[in-house]
Amino acid sequence: MNVKMLSSPRHCVSLLLAVFVSGCYGYSIRYDGYKVLRVDASNERHLRLMNQLQHDREIAQWVKDIAATYPSLATEVQVGLSYEGRELRALKVGSEQSESKEAIWFHGTLHSREWISPATVMFMTNQLLVDYSHDPDVQKYLDTYDFYILPVMNPDGYEYTWTDNRLWRKTRSPNEGSPCYGTDGNRNFEFMWGEPGASDDPCDNNYRGPFAHSEIEVKSVTDFILDTSEKQTFSLFIDFHCYGQMWITPWAYSIEEPLHYSEQHTCAGRAASAIESVHGTPYIYGNIISNADPASGLTLDWGYGTANIKHSYLVELRDRGEYGFLLPEDQIIPSGEETYAGLKAMLDCILEGQVV
Repeated sequence: MNVKMLSSPRHCVSLLLAVFVSGCYGYSIRYDGYKVLRVDASNERHLRLMNQLQHDREIAQWVKDIAATYPSLATEVQVGLSYEGRELRALKVGSEQSESKEAIWFHGTLHSREWISPATVMFMTNQLLVDYSHDPDVQKYLDTYDFYILPVMNPDGYEYTWTDNRLWRKTRSPNEGSPCYGTDGNRNFEFMWGEPGASDDPCDNNYRGPFAHSEIEVKSVTDFILDTSEKQTFSLFIDFHCYGQMWITPWAYSIEEPLHYSEQHTCAGRAASAIESVHGTPYIYGNIISNADPASGLTLDWGYGTANIKHSYLVELRDRGEYGFLLPEDQIIPSGEETYAGLKAMLDCILEGQVV
């Protein structure tokens, strides 16, 4: 029996949860042709988790469960360990994974208080795997690329936001000679490290660290990407943050436009347009200094300037300050849906050769 139900985007989350509770499987939900959300017994548990914020240990278990649920498409990868010994658990997602394929990297939760970041990364990962069975575009993505996806890059800081300080931003490593803990991981990357836009005070939120890649989490991720790039060419690098609703292109440290700025700007614009088309969430895009102060030692500049990944971006997710870092759980699914649309638009742009 086919049953059609109409729902506005505002009430779609409630509709999803109502169907989940009913225990019904084998159905699909479509948004104005935007996508089909398919739910069956194999992925229903994962979609339940998408609607809730998760501890690091729960996200680590989710990574294991996803790899077990989709063994032909997903493999668990350990990128390294945090300062406190937590595993940096990533997924390698792709069909017929091969070192001859090009690669894509994206991660969340470099800043630990940005809880919508891992939730959005998890949602998009789940949808890539679910949609592979019926979406020709997703089939093309996973057949062309191996995706390396790390939901939580700063697990120590993230866990600390659950146990001690909800608004903690930095890592949790001690600083010699200072009572203040932690380094801003997004000021610790070696490319233009220590230039304006980062602090040398260990008590500041944007403390750059005592030296580039002083944080084991940063060193583990950069070593992993550089080691992998000896076998696979990376086509895309994205660092997901919140908040601000921006799709940011290099450079973060300088107003100067990089060599590939036109292509980066075009694809960022297509991603921003796709995001807005889903729930009407407006994004600005382009060079960070057009929208904020200079910042040095950032991920996207390292991705472009050191790892030579042409399409290297930093994305600031919802919202623009109404809730800020305390975005409520009922915005997880909408954030995931719109960002997934942006990711797909970005991939299409790269595959098409940045057709303007």
